[in-house]
Amino acid sequence: MINKIKLRLDMNINMSEAKKKCIEKCNGQESETMLLSILMHKYSNYDDECWQLFKLKKEIVLQEITSLLKDISYLEPSLSWACMSKLKKYEKEYQIRNYKSQYIKH
Repeated sequence: MINKIKLRLDMNINMSEAKKKCIEKCNGQESETMLLSILMHKYSNYDDECWQLFKLKKEIVLQEITSLLKDISYLEPSLSWACMSKLKKYEKEYQIRNYKSQYIKH
């Protein structure tokens, strides 16, 4: 098993493109939650690493997710509350995701 996974935000983020996608997906309105999801899934390595990440101890997983969410909130401060809510969601869902990750080969 991998000992360390580093979640990272891409350096070349096109925020206007991300916001445009957000508006398209939310029927003409910008949603902080949707924008956060777009940034996590399109502009970071989260999707590539998530199932390997969730095989690790809870402390490591939350540390990595916290780091990624902090980077997003530095990039777009208006997402700070959404980032905090997302972190709470991951804290609650850790055991389920950890369990499911055991069945995914990567």
